[in-house]
Amino acid sequence: MDVAAAALRYWEQRQNIASSNIANVSTDGFKAERAFAQLMGDGASPVIRAATDLSAGPMSATGAPLDLAVQGAGFFVVQTANGERLTRGGPMQIDARHQLVDRSGDPALGQADAAGGTAGPITIPPGTATLTIDAGGAVIADGKQVARLRLEQAQPGSQLQHNTNGHFIPAASMASVPVALRTVRQGMIEQSNVSSVGSMVDMIAIQRAYANVQQIMTAMDAARGIATTEIGKPD
Repeated sequence: MDVAAAALRYWEQRQNIASSNIANVSTDGFKAERAFAQLMGDGASPVIRAATDLSAGPMSATGAPLDLAVQGAGFFVVQTANGERLTRGGPMQIDARHQLVDRSGDPALGQADAAGGTAGPITIPPGTATLTIDAGGAVIADGKQVARLRLEQAQPGSQLQHNTNGHFIPAASMASVPVALRTVRQGMIEQSNVSSVGSMVDMIAIQRAYANVQQIMTAMDAARGIATTEIGKPD
């Protein structure tokens, strides 16, 4: 019964992960969680673990100049009330302070460079008619570079945790993506890398496995009841 109870907890956790993936099928830049079982080596029941799948999602062309995506490695960095967070982009906008912000209103951060980029929130000059963001993340307002988007990636072996609003919590070890290796796409959005069909199949399999364990527990409980009330009863 203890093993069966542990199995139910395992499948419940798998279901929570699968449900989160399904709920974010349409979330721009979302990265799926992949669940797996880990044996601890001490005879205990398997423990569920999860890792973020950082594979790229499909790109969707929008033509909107403030829609941004990262093709390949790297994340934009935004400043939130809880500290810096990572994002794969999506619809951006210019707020009342003329800062470039993401859909949650969190300022996108820039980095210092010799061409005019400065660290901190990116400010777009008032009255800018044409805003261009090149593959290296340079923000060019009416032909003049005013900033460069900060682009970072986690070191190999590091894991990123999901946060609210499609953000990720930075890993303990992060590194700047060299400008020459960046591919920032203006007028495009990266879609979620969750497969809706695959996630639904996974959910059905989880629910069936959970039901099977429940049936086993019911059968064991019935057998215990027979052993308690019937075996040893005088004829």
